[in-house]
Amino acid sequence: MTQITFSPNRSSAIRALIPLICLGVGIGLGEMALIVIVPLLSALLWIRPEWRNVTMGDADTPLGQLEKTLVSCQDGDLGTAVFMLDFDAVEPILPQDARAIQTTLAARIRNRMRGDDAVMANGHRGLCVILSPTKQNDLESLLQVAGRLQDCALAPVPLDHRRLHLSCDIGFCPAGNGSDTRAKQVYEGAQAALDMAKTFGPNAIRAYSKSFAPNLNTSDISPQAVSDALQSGEIQPWFQPQMCNDTGAIIGAEALARWTTKTGRIIAPGEFLDTIDQAGLSQSLNTAIMNGALSALATWDRATLGVKTVCVNFSSQDLHDPTLCDRVAWALDRFDMSANRLTVEILENVVSHGGKDVLHRNIDRLAEMGCPIDLDDFGTGQAPLSVLRRFPVNRLKIDRSFVRAVDKDPQQREMVAAIITLADQLHLKTIAEGVETQAELTTVAQLGSQYAQGFGIARPMPLQEATAWIDQHKQKLIHLTPLGRRA
Repeated sequence: MTQITFSPNRSSAIRALIPLICLGVGIGLGEMALIVIVPLLSALLWIRPEWRNVTMGDADTPLGQLEKTLVSCQDGDLGTAVFMLDFDAVEPILPQDARAIQTTLAARIRNRMRGDDAVMANGHRGLCVILSPTKQNDLESLLQVAGRLQDCALAPVPLDHRRLHLSCDIGFCPAGNGSDTRAKQVYEGAQAALDMAKTFGPNAIRAYSKSFAPNLNTSDISPQAVSDALQSGEIQPWFQPQMCNDTGAIIGAEALARWTTKTGRIIAPGEFLDTIDQAGLSQSLNTAIMNGALSALATWDRATLGVKTVCVNFSSQDLHDPTLCDRVAWALDRFDMSANRLTVEILENVVSHGGKDVLHRNIDRLAEMGCPIDLDDFGTGQAPLSVLRRFPVNRLKIDRSFVRAVDKDPQQREMVAAIITLADQLHLKTIAEGVETQAELTTVAQLGSQYAQGFGIARPMPLQEATAWIDQHKQKLIHLTPLGRRA
């Protein structure tokens, strides 16, 4: 596997060999070849500063480097740790861009780490950092290291005359200190911690725990396993609160599928949704999440928490299902809920590429029933503005790729302001998703977005935890100062 690894000694050796390489090529091909090759080879290591001290090619794998580090840890009862980083962006990352991002992030991290720490590529869009032997590999110290690594990844990345804002999940696993842990176990432990971080992400950090069961390969989840999980109730909705920016009140919650296995492992939807689609279980999942969401709403009503609506994501398969509206009507009747309590969330790219009579009829009928329609990921797809006229949309969800760093980046603010202005002109509401800090929340509120959701408010939670959180938030609300909208 091709790796990117930082090794000052190796890079220095390569630079020292450049004149000899050029001389040999020049002798073989003539003086003109020498004139052309010298600057080209030199540029590879000197024109781009972030390529300095980077060797590309058949470098040591992370596992191989870890084995060497663990051997070194045996001298002096030292320890180490493996950090797995996975970066992502809402907009698709092309393979060539992913490699450029890897290189940029690796260079940043190298500047923040010790000289002997290894920074290596891990797959197409990840990095692996292996600490050189150290006495400071306690949990608190390693969390601080993880925080520094994440800071490197969250700073905007220049790419093709634009600034790309990334998210970065991190999992890590300590080792050494006299233990006889094998390199493969530590490596798999870090990978398991990263998998858990992705479940709670974006921008989550998790340390390895034995309960993560790293030997479970979620990429091999079978259709039968997913079917059994749906039937047994292991796949349930978790809830992320949605807040009114004017009052601070929790007015809704988005229902997000989570799979909690019998062993307590939490599997993120990205690990099993493809299997559900391939197995034709989309209707079963939609029914389970919708019923769970309406049941939660009934629970909150009994507790007088003031939650007005729950949002349920409807996939392309759901919207092409001729029985969808009947199933929704039956579920609303079962839980004695009016249709305006169930918000239907659809992706922008689904309606822009739909073009099917069934999809159009379903969305129109759901709106006629009284279900509010949210257009998710607005601004990231190829949907023409005519979509906003064709479909009875009530609210635009401003994608988190625009919300990230909106308090710091003028271009982000301009984009969010433009979306909000468009929505205002069309008499639509907006909700900013992916709000991660108080500063971002304040900024989107001042720009005019009526609602917000994101980790800066609350993470997705199972029903019992979400109920307690909403109740506590309601009790604190009297002490909060409304954020206020723009004048």
